[in-house]
This record gives sequence, structure tokens and C-alpha cells, in this order.
Amino acid sequence: MVSFVTAREATSALTGEFHRSRTSDENQSLTVEIGGWASRATLDIIGVAGMGKDFNSLQNPQNELTQAYQRVFDPGKVGRILQLMGIFLPLWFLRRIPVQRNTDIREAAATIKRTCLSLVQDKRRRLEKGARTDYDILSVAIESGGFSDEDLPVPRGTTIIMSPWAINQSKKLWGPDARSFNPDRWIDSTTGHANNTGGADSNFSFLTFLHGPRSCIGQAFAKAEFACLLAAWVGSFEMELAEPDKEIDIKSGITARPKGGLMVKLKPIGGW
Repeated sequence: MVSFVTAREATSALTGEFHRSRTSDENQSLTVEIGGWASRATLDIIGVAGMGKDFNSLQNPQNELTQAYQRVFDPGKVGRILQLMGIFLPLWFLRRIPVQRNTDIREAAATIKRTCLSLVQDKRRRLEKGARTDYDILSVAIESGGFSDEDLPVPRGTTIIMSPWAINQSKKLWGPDARSFNPDRWIDSTTGHANNTGGADSNFSFLTFLHGPRSCIGQAFAKAEFACLLAAWVGSFEMELAEPDKEIDIKSGITARPKGGLMVKLKPIGGW
């Protein structure tokens, strides 16, 4: 429900952008960097479902928290160099190198932690007064009594390393078209139904959400969120790439995304 409501909000915001830029040209379309819109919608969805707080990223992309997340997920050239250096050098040493990327990360981390702790403390105060908190993940965790304020954020010094890229594109696991965009690999050629392996011998060949006890607890939530966004946008806009002949390069970082963004032309069609 949260994902669908935010997806509709994102659709409304994009439609508003279109009308504000509209001219007398009947064939006019709105060109946007669609990844940025998806990221802002995701942050708002996580805020409401995870913490009971609408971060208002769709309506105000310049707010402090949205800007903090954008800095974290856009490492730039220096950030990518630091990542490579991290293979050989300890993290404590890399963090002491006097470059702007390290300053950006420290400031962004402080903003995110301050926001989260404020929400934790506010919910705990309400609970202590006997007031019923919300049904978001954070509220349920606090009411369980199994977490201190310091336990709820990721503890300081925690090292998290994820390297799904090589496995997800291994020709040994996925076949010769491993690096090609082929959605049909997820459809069983015999039954016509969706499969869970994409044609690989094992679902462990797909590490986007990891597996086992350390797998992403938000996997189903993320898939549902994406489905809601996709349904809302496909049902509301004609869409095409702004530069259909341009080869899309993937930029590495905390998350993989198209280098320079993904520019898409949108034209409202009324929606459902």
C-alpha cells in the first residue's frame, strides 16, 4: 500500500513537471533522469514503511536527507579510486586521506544518523508515555524491547562488503548472453511461467539480494516497490529513451547505475 501510494505521488509529480514545461507543441515530451526520480521515491517509501516518516524527497529533492543520500550513492571518480585502493589498504587509512569524498561521506553519515536517532528517540518517548506508536518497522522493533537506541542503527566499525557483480554476470553460470539484457531468461520456455533462477543452475547464481541467513530482509519489499513504480509509470506515460542509440555504460559504486544517468522522454497518456 505504501509503495503504491508513493508511486502515484511520483506519477503526479512527473505529470506536474510536464505541464509546467508544456508549450503549444502537441508532440512535446518531458525529458527526465528517471533514476533520480526512482531513488527519491524509494527513499520516501523506506521512510514511511521503515520509520513512519515521509522524507518528502519527491516534493523537495533539496532537503538535507535527500542530498545526503545522493552524496553517498554518487562516489564520483575519487570515490571509485578509493574503492580500488580499499582492496590493498585498510579502511582507517583511506578515511584519513584528505579528499572531498571523505568529507562528504562523514557529513552525509552524520546527517543520516542524526535523523534516525531523532526518530528513534521520538518514538521511544511516545511509547514511554503510553501512546501507541505506528506500525512501521522501527516502531515494531522498539516495542519489542530487544533493542537499545545504539543497536538500531548499524554499529560503528561494522564492515559490509558486497560483490555480486561478477557472479550476476558470470557466463559460466548464466551462459554466453550473461552480460546481455534478456528479460526472457526469467520465463520458463516450456510453461510460459516465471521461474526463480533465470535459467541458471541455482538461485545462488543471483546475488543481488544475497541468500541464506544474511540475505536481504527487504527483498520482497523491494520487488513489490519496483512493481508498483513500474505499473504506475507504464500506465501513465508513453516512454522512450532520449538517446536510443547511445550505449549505456554501467557505473560502479555503492549501487550500479547507468553512467551519467538514464534520460527518458515521458508523455502523459491519462493513466489508470
